[in-house]
Amino acid sequence: LGRSEALGAALQEVAGKARPTVALLGPNSIEMLVCLVDVHAAGCVLVPLNGRNARPELDAQIERAAPDVLIVHADYLDKFTAGTHTLLIVEAAPEDPRSIVALERSHRGRKPQWTADLGDLNGLKFTGGSSGVPKAVMQSFRCINTLVSIALLTFDLDARDRYLCAAPMTHGAGALILPVLARGGCVVMTSDPKSSKLLDLIGRHRITTTWVPPP
Repeated sequence: LGRSEALGAALQEVAGKARPTVALLGPNSIEMLVCLVDVHAAGCVLVPLNGRNARPELDAQIERAAPDVLIVHADYLDKFTAGTHTLLIVEAAPEDPRSIVALERSHRGRKPQWTADLGDLNGLKFTGGSSGVPKAVMQSFRCINTLVSIALLTFDLDARDRYLCAAPMTHGAGALILPVLARGGCVVMTSDPKSSKLLDLIGRHRITTTWVPPP
């Protein structure tokens, strides 16, 4: 929580506004998860991008969302065309001034300013595009709070739950992260969806729940 609050305060300062639009592009990882939580902690507008999409599609989505800040994992820098937005890099080289870790450390101990209401925009979530060009669905804080509440009631989650996030956290698999964390549960991250890898993680980390598409 401390890391996410520091980054939330940093995002507000870097963007020069209380509720900047922040796009995330990267694999499932703890560092990307910290960035996801800090966007929520600061009341920013979240734009999760799927790194499995082609460059033209990612470029189009970034242009449409017009983020104030784009947070990208170092391994994903070749997946989009650089623009005018502020770029911050996860797992950047130590000397890179765009390093998200350096930014976090410089704001350690600070907390973001919270100005959002339940009806305010929480995120722009791009659809899969199966029926045409992906659409940016507008999601309010009331919507995300309702999602978390329904998940807690439906699945009876508690602090003993250990959730394996294997599919991209930017889409369906990410929907269970906040509910699990809200109950004090554990989230295990992987970007390797091979069945052998998943079975190993399930046994080794005593996983109680996961989310995967039918294929």
